[in-house]
Amino acid sequence: MAQPDMHVAMPGNVNGYSEPNHFIIWLDKHIGKPGDSGSKGRIIVPSLVANFPETFVVGHWMYIFCANMNMVYVKGAEPPTNTWALQYLDHVLMFDHQDDLLARMLLDIGHYFFAEGKRLANEEHLYSACQHYEWSKKMYRRYEITEEKKKSAEIGEIDELIRNVEQRLNPPNDDDDDRVGESAS
Repeated sequence: MAQPDMHVAMPGNVNGYSEPNHFIIWLDKHIGKPGDSGSKGRIIVPSLVANFPETFVVGHWMYIFCANMNMVYVKGAEPPTNTWALQYLDHVLMFDHQDDLLARMLLDIGHYFFAEGKRLANEEHLYSACQHYEWSKKMYRRYEITEEKKKSAEIGEIDELIRNVEQRLNPPNDDDDDRVGESAS
Protein backbone atom coordinates (compact mmCIF):
# COMPACT_ATOMS: atom_id res chain seq x y z
CA MET A 1 0.00 0.00 0.00
CA ALA A 2 1.54 3.30 -1.05
CA GLN A 3 2.22 5.91 1.58
CA PRO A 4 0.82 9.38 0.91
CA ASP A 5 3.43 11.91 -0.09
CA MET A 6 4.09 13.48 3.30
CA HIS A 7 6.12 16.25 1.69
CA VAL A 8 3.03 17.34 -0.18
CA ALA A 9 0.88 16.74 2.87
CA MET A 10 2.91 18.66 5.40
CA PRO A 11 1.58 22.13 6.21
CA GLY A 12 5.17 23.33 6.34
CA ASN A 13 5.48 22.62 2.63
CA VAL A 14 2.16 24.06 1.52
CA ASN A 15 3.01 27.25 -0.33
CA GLY A 16 6.43 27.27 1.32
CA TYR A 17 5.15 28.27 4.76
CA SER A 18 5.86 26.49 8.00
CA GLU A 19 3.08 27.65 10.34
CA PRO A 20 -0.18 25.74 10.89
CA ASN A 21 -2.19 28.89 10.13
CA HIS A 22 -0.82 28.87 6.58
CA PHE A 23 -2.09 25.31 6.21
CA ILE A 24 -5.55 26.45 7.29
CA ILE A 25 -5.40 29.24 4.72
CA TRP A 26 -4.37 26.68 2.08
CA LEU A 27 -7.33 24.48 3.07
CA ASP A 28 -9.69 27.43 2.90
CA LYS A 29 -8.54 28.25 -0.63
CA HIS A 30 -8.80 24.66 -1.88
CA ILE A 31 -11.99 23.35 -0.27
CA GLY A 32 -14.80 23.44 -2.80
CA LYS A 33 -12.46 23.57 -5.81
CA PRO A 34 -12.84 20.94 -8.52
CA GLY A 35 -11.47 17.57 -7.56
CA ASP A 36 -12.83 14.79 -5.45
CA SER A 37 -12.98 14.67 -1.68
CA GLY A 38 -10.81 11.56 -1.68
CA SER A 39 -7.90 13.38 -3.25
CA LYS A 40 -8.20 16.19 -0.71
CA GLY A 41 -8.51 13.69 2.13
CA ARG A 42 -5.38 11.93 0.93
CA ILE A 43 -3.51 15.18 1.59
CA ILE A 44 -5.42 16.63 4.53
CA VAL A 45 -5.82 13.62 6.85
CA PRO A 46 -2.14 12.58 6.96
CA SER A 47 -1.19 16.23 7.46
CA LEU A 48 -3.50 16.69 10.41
CA VAL A 49 -2.46 13.42 12.07
CA ALA A 50 1.25 14.14 11.58
CA ASN A 51 1.26 17.81 12.54
CA PHE A 52 -1.36 17.94 15.28
CA PRO A 53 -1.00 14.61 17.13
CA GLU A 54 -2.29 16.09 20.39
CA THR A 55 -5.54 17.08 18.68
CA PHE A 56 -6.10 14.21 16.27
CA VAL A 57 -5.80 11.26 18.64
CA VAL A 58 -7.22 7.79 18.13
CA GLY A 59 -10.96 7.83 18.74
CA HIS A 60 -11.41 11.54 18.02
CA TRP A 61 -12.83 11.10 14.58
CA MET A 62 -12.42 13.07 11.41
CA TYR A 63 -15.66 12.72 9.48
CA ILE A 64 -15.32 12.37 5.74
CA PHE A 65 -18.23 12.60 3.34
CA CYS A 66 -17.22 10.81 0.17
CA ALA A 67 -19.55 9.76 -2.62
CA ASN A 68 -17.11 7.14 -3.90
CA MET A 69 -15.63 5.09 -1.08
CA ASN A 70 -13.70 2.59 -3.23
CA MET A 71 -10.83 1.42 -1.04
CA VAL A 72 -10.08 -2.04 -2.38
CA TYR A 73 -10.10 -3.59 -5.82
CA VAL A 74 -13.38 -5.28 -6.71
CA LYS A 75 -13.70 -7.06 -10.05
CA GLY A 76 -16.01 -5.15 -12.36
CA ALA A 77 -16.03 -2.00 -10.22
CA GLU A 78 -14.19 1.27 -10.63
CA PRO A 79 -10.56 1.17 -9.51
CA PRO A 80 -9.94 2.02 -5.84
CA THR A 81 -9.60 5.74 -5.18
CA ASN A 82 -9.36 5.95 -1.41
CA THR A 83 -6.79 3.33 -0.43
CA TRP A 84 -5.04 6.03 1.63
CA ALA A 85 -7.92 5.85 4.15
CA LEU A 86 -7.02 2.29 5.15
CA GLN A 87 -3.94 3.66 6.94
CA TYR A 88 -6.11 5.97 9.06
CA LEU A 89 -8.93 3.70 10.20
CA ASP A 90 -8.31 4.83 13.81
CA HIS A 91 -8.80 8.47 12.78
CA VAL A 92 -11.44 8.67 10.06
CA LEU A 93 -15.06 7.72 9.63
CA MET A 94 -16.14 7.82 6.01
CA PHE A 95 -19.74 8.21 4.92
CA ASP A 96 -21.33 8.02 1.51
CA HIS A 97 -24.71 9.36 2.60
CA GLN A 98 -25.32 12.68 4.31
CA ASP A 99 -28.01 11.29 6.64
CA ASP A 100 -25.61 8.69 8.03
CA LEU A 101 -22.98 11.37 8.57
CA LEU A 102 -25.47 13.63 10.35
CA ALA A 103 -26.70 10.81 12.60
CA ARG A 104 -23.17 9.85 13.64
CA MET A 105 -22.21 13.46 14.33
CA LEU A 106 -25.34 14.00 16.45
CA LEU A 107 -24.56 10.88 18.46
CA ASP A 108 -20.89 11.78 18.97
CA ILE A 109 -21.68 15.38 19.89
CA GLY A 110 -24.27 14.11 22.37
CA HIS A 111 -21.65 11.81 23.93
CA TYR A 112 -19.17 14.68 24.09
CA PHE A 113 -21.59 17.04 25.84
CA PHE A 114 -22.58 14.27 28.25
CA ALA A 115 -18.94 13.54 29.19
CA GLU A 116 -18.21 17.27 29.54
CA GLY A 117 -21.28 17.67 31.75
CA LYS A 118 -20.03 14.92 34.06
CA ARG A 119 -16.56 16.45 34.20
CA LEU A 120 -17.97 19.89 34.97
CA ALA A 121 -20.30 18.51 37.66
CA ASN A 122 -17.36 16.73 39.32
CA GLU A 123 -15.45 20.02 39.31
CA GLU A 124 -18.47 21.81 40.86
CA HIS A 125 -19.14 23.93 37.76
CA LEU A 126 -22.79 23.12 38.17
CA TYR A 127 -24.43 25.69 35.88
CA SER A 128 -22.12 24.71 33.02
CA ALA A 129 -22.67 21.02 33.77
CA CYS A 130 -26.43 21.48 33.58
CA GLN A 131 -26.10 23.33 30.25
CA HIS A 132 -23.92 20.56 28.80
CA TYR A 133 -26.43 17.93 29.92
CA GLU A 134 -29.22 19.89 28.21
CA TRP A 135 -27.18 20.11 25.00
CA SER A 136 -26.48 16.39 25.18
CA LYS A 137 -30.17 15.65 25.56
CA LYS A 138 -30.95 17.90 22.58
CA MET A 139 -28.42 16.04 20.41
CA TYR A 140 -29.84 12.66 21.46
CA ARG A 141 -33.39 13.82 20.69
CA ARG A 142 -32.28 14.98 17.24
CA TYR A 143 -30.56 11.63 16.75
CA GLU A 144 -33.83 9.88 17.65
CA ILE A 145 -35.66 11.87 14.98
CA THR A 146 -32.98 11.32 12.35
CA GLU A 147 -32.46 7.61 12.92
CA GLU A 148 -35.81 6.62 14.43
CA LYS A 149 -33.86 4.89 17.20
CA LYS A 150 -34.60 5.57 20.84
CA LYS A 151 -32.01 6.91 23.25
CA SER A 152 -34.42 6.63 26.21
CA ALA A 153 -31.87 5.17 28.62
CA GLU A 154 -29.35 7.93 27.88
CA ILE A 155 -31.98 10.67 28.09
CA GLY A 156 -33.31 9.21 31.35
CA GLU A 157 -29.80 9.23 32.81
CA ILE A 158 -29.31 12.83 31.68
CA ASP A 159 -32.62 13.88 33.27
CA GLU A 160 -31.52 12.25 36.54
CA LEU A 161 -28.15 14.01 36.41
CA ILE A 162 -29.86 17.35 35.71
CA ARG A 163 -32.11 16.82 38.75
CA ASN A 164 -29.05 16.00 40.89
CA VAL A 165 -27.22 19.12 39.70
CA GLU A 166 -30.29 21.29 40.27
CA GLN A 167 -30.61 19.92 43.83
CA ARG A 168 -26.98 20.77 44.46
CA LEU A 169 -27.59 24.27 43.09
CA ASN A 170 -30.75 24.77 45.16
CA PRO A 171 -30.48 22.72 48.34
CA PRO A 172 -33.65 22.38 50.44
CA ASN A 173 -34.10 25.28 52.84
CA ASP A 174 -33.02 24.03 56.26
CA ASP A 175 -33.77 27.33 57.93
CA ASP A 176 -33.83 27.05 61.72
CA ASP A 177 -34.43 30.80 62.13
CA ASP A 178 -38.08 30.07 63.05
CA ARG A 179 -36.87 28.51 66.28
CA VAL A 180 -34.79 31.45 67.52
CA GLY A 181 -34.90 31.58 71.28
CA GLU A 182 -36.18 28.03 71.65
CA SER A 183 -34.03 25.42 73.24
CA ALA A 184 -32.98 22.49 71.12
CA SER A 185 -34.74 19.31 72.17
